[in-house]
This record gives sequence, structure tokens and C-alpha cells, in this order.
Amino acid sequence: MSKKKKEQMVPGKRYRGYGYINEYKEFCFEPEETGAHAGQIKAVCSRDGVKVSESKNFIIVKFNLDKQDEKLAYLKELTKAYNTISQIIQEYDI
Repeated sequence: MSKKKKEQMVPGKRYRGYGYINEYKEFCFEPEETGAHAGQIKAVCSRDGVKVSESKNFIIVKFNLDKQDEKLAYLKELTKAYNTISQIIQEYDI
């Protein structure tokens, strides 16, 4: 599997609403960032309930866990999330 390389976006072109093309030329569904900190965090990928973003110094990972009755179920969900995160980091040139 080859890594996906970053490519330059078209300067001055805005992708409003929930869809945009990221630096890897993939079409992603995210809301437009607004405010003073817009553009500081770039979305990389969203897959299987895991969202990976990057800033200048950090890789930011967000995921949700459904509440479970058993502790083992949490471990299984965490393992699934870890596998997805690992695949994304290997697949993208972050």
C-alpha cells in the first residue's frame, strides 16, 4: 500500500458547507471552520467513527465510545479504534 502524499490546494478557493477536498485530494464532509482559529487544524480523515486531524505540532484523534455494561466491551471498542487510527497513520503522510 503506498502512502498518500500531500498536495497543494488551489489558493483562494473555498469549499463551503460540509464538503471539501483535503490535501490528499479526497472529498471529505466537514463543517467549514470559522472564527479566529480557522485553518489552524486541518482534517486528514474520518473513518469508522474516528476523526484524525493535524495542526502544526500535533496529530489530533477523536472518537466516541458507546456506553457498555461490561468492561471487556470497552476494551473491544478501544481496540477497534486503535486499529483504525493505526491504519490511517500508515496510509497518510502526516
